[in-house]
Amino acid sequence: MSKAYTGVSRQLVIAFDIGTTYSGVSYCLLDPGQEPKICNITRYPGQEHVSGSSKIPTILCYDSQGSLRAAGAEALLPENIEKFEDEEWVKAEWFKLRMHPASMQAADLPPLPPNKSLVQVFADFIGYLMACAKTFICETHLTLSNSWDTLKNNMTFVMGHPNGWEGAQQSLMRQAAIMANIIPDTTDGHSRVRFVTEGEASLHYCLREISLDDVKRGFVIADLGGGTLDFSAYKVAETKPMRVEEISAPKYKLQNSRYGSDEHVKQIGERFDETTKKIFRDTNDVCVVPFGSISDKDMENEIRSGKLKLSGDDVASFFKPAITASVTAIVDLINESSTPIKTVYLVGGFSASPYLTAQLVKHLSIFNISVTCPDGQTAKAVADGAISFYLDQFVSSRVSKASYGIEISYDYDSTDPEHNARMEDLSRQPSGRYVVSGGFATILKRARSNLPHTFSSLF
Repeated sequence: MSKAYTGVSRQLVIAFDIGTTYSGVSYCLLDPGQEPKICNITRYPGQEHVSGSSKIPTILCYDSQGSLRAAGAEALLPENIEKFEDEEWVKAEWFKLRMHPASMQAADLPPLPPNKSLVQVFADFIGYLMACAKTFICETHLTLSNSWDTLKNNMTFVMGHPNGWEGAQQSLMRQAAIMANIIPDTTDGHSRVRFVTEGEASLHYCLREISLDDVKRGFVIADLGGGTLDFSAYKVAETKPMRVEEISAPKYKLQNSRYGSDEHVKQIGERFDETTKKIFRDTNDVCVVPFGSISDKDMENEIRSGKLKLSGDDVASFFKPAITASVTAIVDLINESSTPIKTVYLVGGFSASPYLTAQLVKHLSIFNISVTCPDGQTAKAVADGAISFYLDQFVSSRVSKASYGIEISYDYDSTDPEHNARMEDLSRQPSGRYVVSGGFATILKRARSNLPHTFSSLF
C-alpha cells in the first residue's frame, strides 16, 4: 500500500510496542525507489524454539546491585528462575502501568527494583529490545552488518503508547530512549523519536489487512491488550488516496487485573494466561490449569496433581470486567459519534480469546454492530501499525480529547453575581482597573474535529 521510498539514502525505521505483559518490535528498511516492506523481529534470546514468535514477556530481572541480569523470555528460563531464587534477583513487571497519568493509576502494582526509577527500567527494556533488533536484522540482512553504525546515526524510532497518554508520558519515554543510548540528547536526536497512540497504530494495521471502502459508516478499532484496552472510532473520508478521519475522542481503560504477592498464585495466573484464557469458549466448559508438579494437591480447592480445576462460571467471571469495560467504551463511542458505527475490529493479544469475542458479539448485536478480527497475527498490530503510521499517515483529522486554554482575568463587573461571589480573587491593576483572576479562556474545545497541525486564538 505504501508508495516507493523517495529518499536519497537507505534508512531504517524501528517501532517498539512495549506492552504491559508482552512486547514486540517491527522494522522497515527503506531503500530509494523500493516499496517499503514491514518486517517483524521473530527471534529472541530464550525462545529460539518458538518459531515465528513476535512477542516476548515484558519482564526484567536485576541482581541485588541493581544490574540487569535477564529480560524478556530469558527471564523465564529454568536456570534464571533458579538464580532468581538463589541469588535474590528482583523482577520488574507491569511497570508500564506506572507511567499512566495520576487519574488512571492502577492499584497494587508490583514494586520497582530498589534504586531504579521508572525511566531507568524503561530504558533498560528499550535497550534490550534494541539489542535483540540489531542481532536479528543483521543476521537477516547480512549486508547491514558493515553499515549498521552508519544507519544508526539516522534511524527513526516510533513508539506506540496507550490512548490515554499525552505529552508528559511521551517526554518520559523520550528520556528513556536517550538513557538507552538509541538516540543522542540533542534536538536532532529528539526529532528521531515519533509517537503514536496504540489505537491509531492499530488502525493503520487494519487498513493494511482489510479492505475498507464504505465512506458512509464509522467503525471502531478495539485494541485489547494484556493490561490496557484502547478504543478509537473512525470513518473513511477517501479511498484514493486512503484518508481516514477520527469521529470521536478515543477511549482508554485499564483491565481490572489483580496482583498477588504469593508466588504460587502468580504462577497459576501466568499459566491461566498462557492456556485457559486463550481457549475458553463457554460457561459449560470445565477448565484445568496446569501449574505445578504431580505432588501438588489440595482437594478442598480442586487442585490435583499440580492442576487447578475451574468451573466455566468461575472462568467467565474473570473475563467480566474486561467485557463490561469494552462494551461501555464502545457504546460511549456510538453515542458520541455523529457518524453511524456499524463494525468493531478487534486487535491485540486479548482479542484471540474466543469467549471474549463471542461475548462482544452478543452484547453489541442489539446495536446492530458486527464484530470481526482482521486476518494475521493481531498481537503485532501496534508494532506493525506504528511503522505504517510513519509511512502512510492515513489519519487526516483527529478529535481533541480535552479542552485547552489559558488562565485569564476578567474586568470586574459589580453587577455580575459570579464576580461578587469571588471577591477574594479581586485585585487592582497598576492601570487602576479592577480584575477578577482565575478565569479560563478556551482556545480548543473538547471533541472538536478537523484539527490543523497548529491551533491559535487572539486575545
